[in-house]
Amino acid sequence: MQLETVTIDKLKNGALGEMLDDAFQKVLVNINDPNMSETAARKVTAVVNFKPKKRPGSSKIYIEYSLDVKTTMAQQKPVLGELLPGSEDGKLVCYEDLIDQIEMTFKGEAPLKIAEGCDIK
Repeated sequence: MQLETVTIDKLKNGALGEMLDDAFQKVLVNINDPNMSETAARKVTAVVNFKPKKRPGSSKIYIEYSLDVKTTMAQQKPVLGELLPGSEDGKLVCYEDLIDQIEMTFKGEAPLKIAEGCDIK
């Protein structure tokens, strides 16, 4: 039986290259996600460990190896908002101040915020 020499890109039938391609796709998805930071750095790290060993009863050395790919992605952007404190019937309450709301004032009433696009009847 003729053994072939190997290179790192041939180990486990090219598993490391496939793992790197998968990680690269994950990075592209993360970069294109509008909920993630646009400018944060992303990282793909390939880790190849080699551990020389001897089989019991033999003086020959073999090398055990492992292939791993790790990614560091941008974290999700925080979702920010504003609350407007107030009181209703003597109880403390909060209202969310949504940026896309318009203010409407009805005769004799306090201003009322309505989300744009809502149909008030």
